[in-house]
Amino acid sequence: VPVIVTEKGCMDPASASMETEIGVRNDSFRIDYHEAYLAALRKAILVDGVDVRGYFVWSLMDNVEWGDGFNTKFGLFQVDEDSPTSSEGPSLKRSEKASVAWLETYIRQWEPLVAKDGGAVGRRSRQTIIYE
Repeated sequence: VPVIVTEKGCMDPASASMETEIGVRNDSFRIDYHEAYLAALRKAILVDGVDVRGYFVWSLMDNVEWGDGFNTKFGLFQVDEDSPTSSEGPSLKRSEKASVAWLETYIRQWEPLVAKDGGAVGRRSRQTIIYE
């Protein structure tokens, strides 16, 4: 049975000070979360033969959560809902968090998976890990 893992992510801790000296938001807890999950996923693929077809990170950008508004953050990019407003509306400035660079590096290093019969079951992509 093919598996597609959707909406994998974790919330920014409310108490986390995420600003770094160079302006990139430090979300090392998110890196640790995805690193551990992807290691287990890779093991499931290679050792257990699980047919994984996709892995989708939740979410690209911080968004409005139904129960908590902008107080809960899940995004790889921080959205500044307090950024200056122009005549065209709020700018909602977006800033990359450290997990963006980590995910890009991880994806680039993901070697194609090889089936036991020698056939390729996966391929690399800059945007996402794609399984055929």
